[in-house]
Amino acid sequence: MLFATLIGYMLVLARDSILPDRFLADGELIRDIALGIASADDSYTNTALVYRMLGIADSPLLAYIAGYSLAVVAIGLVWSKCRRLGGDWGPTIMTVVALVFAAVYLGYYSKDVMILPIIIALILLPLRWWSGPFLLGLMLVYADLFRTYWFITAGLFVAFWAVERLVGRRKLILWGLAATVAVSIALALALHVSADNFRTQVNETRLGRIDVGSIITPFVTLPEPLGGVVNNALTYLSLIFPIPIVARGGIYYVAIAAVIFSTWFTFFRAAGRPMSVEAEPLVMRANALILAFVVTQSLFEPDYGSALRHLTPLMPLLLYVVWQSIAKHPEPGQIGETNAGDEQYVSMGKREQSRGSRAR
Repeated sequence: MLFATLIGYMLVLARDSILPDRFLADGELIRDIALGIASADDSYTNTALVYRMLGIADSPLLAYIAGYSLAVVAIGLVWSKCRRLGGDWGPTIMTVVALVFAAVYLGYYSKDVMILPIIIALILLPLRWWSGPFLLGLMLVYADLFRTYWFITAGLFVAFWAVERLVGRRKLILWGLAATVAVSIALALALHVSADNFRTQVNETRLGRIDVGSIITPFVTLPEPLGGVVNNALTYLSLIFPIPIVARGGIYYVAIAAVIFSTWFTFFRAAGRPMSVEAEPLVMRANALILAFVVTQSLFEPDYGSALRHLTPLMPLLLYVVWQSIAKHPEPGQIGETNAGDEQYVSMGKREQSRGSRAR
């Protein structure tokens, strides 16, 4: 954890000289707005206002360190909750990946940094009746100020949390696909546009103007509203199984595809596994938010690189779910290798063993 965090800080300090320009464009626009020398829509303006209020609009290095440090706090909270649970190399690798991606994508002026308070609150809040509405309120505030599509994410968060409570955590990937189709149909009927209109509009302004090799293009051409619904459903699947990126060839795109696929494969494999009673409520909330977010991405995300960048602040939640899924949680009365959170199971087992010895 310490070693990876330090590598992340070194990357943050050197980001302007080692990262390509495409990693810096949004951050430079937000900084210029904060300095009053540029303008953009309300989401960028509100983000720039936060940096200006913090007094770091003209201090890029402090802004870089602040954004990355907030991500380190979120990842560190998960690490402190789970590190005694044991496990294999999976959580270690995922922790390093999360820290490196945080340095690349969150260690600068960014709208995605503003998601981290929601993630930290989800990890820290006590599991009381009021914590769910409080989290929902934070999501709605973020949606109003920074990204309006988080209104959909917030609604889906509630829906998936209810689904998990009613039918369990298995087959989440299929629930996500069903939600993508349902929301796509609702958008098409309510707004009288193609369900994938939001993505195609953004990409039409980018084609020929900038080089976006990982752009998400329509998969099929069908009559509307069927065409947009099918394209969104296929986009949902391609965000998890990024075959289109691999088909474009090149080490860079293959690497992006490998990271995306391994991240989602690890998460969905872990999300349906049995968890300890203590971890279950937080796992359910983490699952609900992660799944709600990827469904929202299938409706709006213009390219796979942006999908990975926007997913980065949620990586602490993915790490928590994966770590909890591989931790050893013995059944009550079972004796054997346990983790630090299972002392009650150990003591119960010892009492059973003692009674058995006396009986013999």
